[in-house]
Amino acid sequence: MFPIIGEVVIRTNTFATTVSINAPSDIVNRYGYTSEADAIVDSDSYHEFGIVGRLEIKQGHFVAEPTAEVFCLMDTREEKSNEDEAPTIKEGAKVYAGDTASPKYWVIADDGKATLAGQL
Repeated sequence: MFPIIGEVVIRTNTFATTVSINAPSDIVNRYGYTSEADAIVDSDSYHEFGIVGRLEIKQGHFVAEPTAEVFCLMDTREEKSNEDEAPTIKEGAKVYAGDTASPKYWVIADDGKATLAGQL
C-alpha cells in the first residue's frame, strides 16, 4: 500500500542521521532514530513516531505519537495565539526539553495539547 499524495513516510535507522524536512503542503510521518531533525510542514502535521535528539519545528503542527521520544523539542515558529497551534503530545510519548538557548518546560493538558510554561 502506498501513501496518499501529500503524505510522506521517513524511516531512519541511526543516530548519525540528520533529517531536514521542507514539506509545507504535506503530512510527514517519521520513524526510527535520528540525532537531529528540522521540520517545515503543513498545518496538517509532522508526526514523530521514533527517537530524535533535537527536533526543531520551524513551521506547521507537531504531534508526538505514543512511541516518540524527543530529547530537545525546539519550537521556533512565530508566536501563535491559536490554541490549536500548540504541539500535541500523545499519552506515552516522551518530550523532554525546549529551546536550548532559553530552556522552557512543556505542560501537557488532559486533551494532549502542550504549552510552554516558563523557564526551567
